[in-house]
Amino acid sequence: MAQLEVHVVDDHHHVLEPIHKAIRRRVLPFNEFAIIHFDAHADLAFPNTLPADVIFRPENLYDELDASDAGIASFLLPLVYAGHMTKLIWVKPPWAKQMALGTQDFVVGKHLTSECLRLTSKETYFVEEGLYAPLNELTKTKSMNNSLVQLTVAELPMQVNLKGQAYILDICLDYFSTLNPFFEELKPALGEQKTLLIRRIYCGLCYKKSELLLPHDVQLEHYKKFSSTINTILQDKIWLNKAKYLSMVTELYALYESPQSISNDFLAFYELLCTSSEDDINLIKWAGPCMDLPHHSSSPTEIDQMLVAFDNFLTTIDRPRLITIAESKDDAYTPNDQVDLILTKFLAILQRHYDNIKIVHHKEI
Repeated sequence: MAQLEVHVVDDHHHVLEPIHKAIRRRVLPFNEFAIIHFDAHADLAFPNTLPADVIFRPENLYDELDASDAGIASFLLPLVYAGHMTKLIWVKPPWAKQMALGTQDFVVGKHLTSECLRLTSKETYFVEEGLYAPLNELTKTKSMNNSLVQLTVAELPMQVNLKGQAYILDICLDYFSTLNPFFEELKPALGEQKTLLIRRIYCGLCYKKSELLLPHDVQLEHYKKFSSTINTILQDKIWLNKAKYLSMVTELYALYESPQSISNDFLAFYELLCTSSEDDINLIKWAGPCMDLPHHSSSPTEIDQMLVAFDNFLTTIDRPRLITIAESKDDAYTPNDQVDLILTKFLAILQRHYDNIKIVHHKEI
């Protein structure tokens, strides 16, 4: 039986290098493999100003992703565009709400004008990523099937049927317990109540609620209006002129699920801005757009239950060609005090299920 390599990294995008090596060594087929992705985050981002051609220069791609704020979430789409991966099964924890459960097909390609990576999915997730483009504006296209499922001890998802397709088992430890580092950074600076206020301002918008089924063009319109207005307020210190501030935010009320309550929140936001230091304002600018990321610090019991469900899941699928694990410790998405415990228990499960495995720990530079 061929040796099964398990690669452990910290930043998730660093799994790209061992994946590329596995393709070159023919451990993985060059094309049409799948990835089963256990994670609290979709990781379907990509820097929207980065030329798509960099994907075919791996060393340059690694450097660009290291330098990008979105790099850790940008390792899956390059595998699609390069023709390697055709199917993604994202297994999410219950508290991850970025996308609705289900299956969809979409196309990834190079934009004819910008020459950057774009895709045809109209998911709410991609509105803020700025990655959507219609099919007729794309070239060198590749198709992808994306299934989003949830795992419980009692029930295994039917969508995880690979029918003999070669696959990578990919896990981020934040699947088991998740912190939102932006929320965690704001809280000690502003206090919990003001941090929750910021979250309501940035996250209560209708276009972010997938269950409301807003048309895609309306989602884009709402996103552009909100981001333009809030950026102008913060950049130009509009709160120094209360009448102008109120005039601008009043235009935003209709974008929210609850216009009446958000009007009160914007008054509280005004008071907060008036009393905040320059450093706090910069922190709000940085953290605000990411306040809707998953946030759930799991108890030891919850972690053990999820590990049992994962253990059961492995009995239902064939042996993977490669296993990749991201600790997400340094970026604070996995609670630091839980990383070692989760990893130890997780590796023990893998060693019980699979013979002849080799665990490789990659040092972060």
